[in-house]
Amino acid sequence: MTNQELTDRYVYAVTKNLPRKSREDVSRELHSLISDMLEERCGALTPTERDLRVILAELGMPEELSEKYSPTKDKALIGPPYFGKYIFVLKIVLLCTGFGILLASLLELLVSGADNGFLFAIQHVSIFLQSLLAAFGFVTLLFAFFQWKGVSLHLQSDSLNDLPPVPQKKSEISRSECIVGIVFSVLFTTIFLGFPGAFGVFIEKSGEHISIFLPEAVHSKWYLILGFAVLGIGRECVKLLEGCYTFRVLGATAIADLFSGVLAVFWLANDQILNPAFFAKISRLFADDSAFITDIFTHFHYFFLGCMLFALTLDLLVTTVKTLCAREK
Repeated sequence: MTNQELTDRYVYAVTKNLPRKSREDVSRELHSLISDMLEERCGALTPTERDLRVILAELGMPEELSEKYSPTKDKALIGPPYFGKYIFVLKIVLLCTGFGILLASLLELLVSGADNGFLFAIQHVSIFLQSLLAAFGFVTLLFAFFQWKGVSLHLQSDSLNDLPPVPQKKSEISRSECIVGIVFSVLFTTIFLGFPGAFGVFIEKSGEHISIFLPEAVHSKWYLILGFAVLGIGRECVKLLEGCYTFRVLGATAIADLFSGVLAVFWLANDQILNPAFFAKISRLFADDSAFITDIFTHFHYFFLGCMLFALTLDLLVTTVKTLCAREK
């Protein structure tokens, strides 16, 4: 085999799996590189096949070299610098989801009972596994989106000139703060969807538990509740990745809180989600007392909505103040 034939075979093996538009450029580059390496090795002497094989061995196996030229060499569903944070968030979400489903199942068993224990266990094991799978898929898709878009956060720098400044102590976002936010979003969603009857009252005299919300009405709006959780977890993930209060964090918080507020209005500004039996019971219990108490329970969903909107507004205001203070320093 001549040196030219061996070189052509090697270059073909490298380029055959590359995109067609880049094969010719890579082929020319490799031929030039091999020629230069042979000239450097042999000088004025005629290169032998052994010399060429030594050069090709230095370049590496064709599959390895082809991977270096591949336009997808740095592509991964979730890779550096997000992978560590992805695993961290995934553990939290899976643990909270599992705990929330178990707690909701336990509450349902204690309050509603189960006529068929085996069927109850099968149904809730299925819900448990489906919920874990959904949580895994959501977190994976979220971080895959970060990877795909190449979200530029304070995770890495291309040069010494681009190193991020050391944040002031007051502008740092602690992991515990992000964890609390994620835990709250996951537990609230899993319990509310898994056992909406948990939001109710226990009447001691009759030993009766009455739910404020109609379970079927809550389940019919599952997408709003899930969207609320997705926005909350996404906001905390951005905080976790950024590590300090920046305009990126402020923007993510503003978007998440705004859309969360919209979802909350569509979800709670609706009388049909309330349980009529609950308000009939409350009206009888407080018939001789102040009408104010009855009005509070009658419009509980608006009170609940007001609390949520207040919390979202407060979160945005605190983030804005902390971001502006960090900017000034």
